[in-house]
Amino acid sequence: MNTTSVYLHGGRLDGTSRNAPLGPDGQPNERIEFAQQTHDGLWYVEYKRDRQSDTGWHFRATGNEERADEE
Repeated sequence: MNTTSVYLHGGRLDGTSRNAPLGPDGQPNERIEFAQQTHDGLWYVEYKRDRQSDTGWHFRATGNEERADEE
């Protein structure tokens, strides 16, 4: 599976980059959920594709986040 590095804005992962899988069209999915382990548990944080620039893809936090043990 091909991946690309995406830049995250807002939410718990603001200012970081993560690898995201590429779809058949060569673009990352419209929405991607990333996991983050913190001192208060494992969190799933949703990001939405925002824009592409000369530095790569940028994603913006949707505000949807869920703690793993709350499922």
